[in-house]
Amino acid sequence: MRSRLVLCSFFSFLAGMGAAICAPTVFDATIGRFIFPDHRKEVARVTSPDGTVDAVSVESNCGVPCSLEYHVSIVPKGAPAPGKAEDEVLYAENAVNPRVEWKDQHLLEFGYDKARIEHFRNIAYPFLHSEDKSAAIYMVEIRLAPSSPTFSYLDRNGAIVWK
Repeated sequence: MRSRLVLCSFFSFLAGMGAAICAPTVFDATIGRFIFPDHRKEVARVTSPDGTVDAVSVESNCGVPCSLEYHVSIVPKGAPAPGKAEDEVLYAENAVNPRVEWKDQHLLEFGYDKARIEHFRNIAYPFLHSEDKSAAIYMVEIRLAPSSPTFSYLDRNGAIVWK
């Protein structure tokens, strides 16, 4: 009788661990996609002055509980925007008047009136996964350019300014 109780406890523990590990993935893959659908839309594609790469801007919106997300990637000319965060050079939320502009063939500027920058990388290697090793050294610098030199997302007390 005692060994049966221990065996039931052991299998209950394993079932609980399996549910704890698998439930978030299963929820996101099924119900989560209906509650928080991710609508990604390419809003701008700007080719570099040398015609080699594109700066691709994508808006992502999962509905009412989420803020509008703005993603920028640099890809070989004509390539689709990647869907993975590690391939993006910028991810911002609540961006007001976002814009990308090439200042030179290897210099891209991200301008905005207001934005909460969640992820930013100032150097990109758009051909890093290319078979052509000489193309892998092609680099692009990215600069942030708020429209006001005194722009701050926080007030003097460190609180977010919602205006």
